[in-house]
Amino acid sequence: MARLTILLVAALVGGLLFVEVTMRPTPAERVTFATIFGALALLALLTTPLLLRLARSSRRFRDALTVAASTTVVVGVAVVAVAAAGMFLSDHDLRLTLVSLATGTLVAIAQLWALSAALSSDLEQVEGTVARLAGGDLAARTSINRGDELGRLADSVDELADRLQQLEAERDANHLARTELLANVGHDLRTPLAAMQVAVEALQDGMARDPAAYLAAVGRDIEHLSLLVDDLFLISQLDSRSVGFDLTGMDLSESADETVEALRPVADARSVHLELDVLGSTPCAADPAAVGRVLRNVVGNAIRHADVEVRIHVREHNGGAAVIIRDDGPGFPDGLAPFERFTRGDEARARDGAGAGLGLAIAHRITTALDGELSILDGPGGAVRLWLPGPVG
Repeated sequence: MARLTILLVAALVGGLLFVEVTMRPTPAERVTFATIFGALALLALLTTPLLLRLARSSRRFRDALTVAASTTVVVGVAVVAVAAAGMFLSDHDLRLTLVSLATGTLVAIAQLWALSAALSSDLEQVEGTVARLAGGDLAARTSINRGDELGRLADSVDELADRLQQLEAERDANHLARTELLANVGHDLRTPLAAMQVAVEALQDGMARDPAAYLAAVGRDIEHLSLLVDDLFLISQLDSRSVGFDLTGMDLSESADETVEALRPVADARSVHLELDVLGSTPCAADPAAVGRVLRNVVGNAIRHADVEVRIHVREHNGGAAVIIRDDGPGFPDGLAPFERFTRGDEARARDGAGAGLGLAIAHRITTALDGELSILDGPGGAVRLWLPGPVG
């Protein structure tokens, strides 16, 4: 009410000043104008709260807008009528003026009704869209194209619907990923646990012909389970970005050479020849331990799928250092996502010592955390390229 009072007082003073400047009124006329303007201001002050209450209680915005606009028109008509009467017009001229004002008022109200109908329709469209969204229909949109506040409200509702739809898709994808994760973890845990149970029961019943061999098998299964749990813990940390790396200047060729020496016994056991090709120094900025983990995972995967040979090439590349690991095996099957968790070329997931399908997924996430890139190259055979950025400064 305070703001309304200030606006009405300003309008009253402004009207009197306009009369004073344009009409040079007599003292009597000043009193008349002041009385008329003051009465109008008082009437507006008294009726505005009623109009606001009516607007808030109205079931349709169109009705409230029409009443408010019509009131404004009626006030204007009243002012003109009072002014016409004050000009001492003849009865005929006064009736003509009032009839013209009344007709103009009806025309203005009709126009206001038509304009408010369009506005009310758009508001109902926004209301209906919000109700559909609340009911779970995330495809609902307002489809309103306006440049005013209502248009911006409709755009905000549509943006909210887009975001809700995106979150719904992400939730479904996460649910599917969790389901697949639990199924895969259950499979990879169940197989060694079942083998250990059989071995332990055989030892307990005295049915094991070679207890030492049975114990050795149990030990291998325990080691397999331990590695699986460690890998799951590591990949969960990488997914949540809770693993920190100490970036430092290093030579990628040295890390590749250490990897080859560490995995050479594994390659010899599979009759796979490892060949390292290094051309000069290959400096990069990375965490040596993390890079070693990546290379062991990638090279180990290549050894498992190679026929007789794995070649490793280390080069400077694109402002950093790159190592390409290529085997002469069948390569990556079409449609395979090798960097996803539990992805293996053998869909039967036989327990052949090939791991749980986490090696490349871990390697990819570590590389991404190091601002590097791990990518699959075209054949023949399987080919993976690890790229790491060059040292800063």
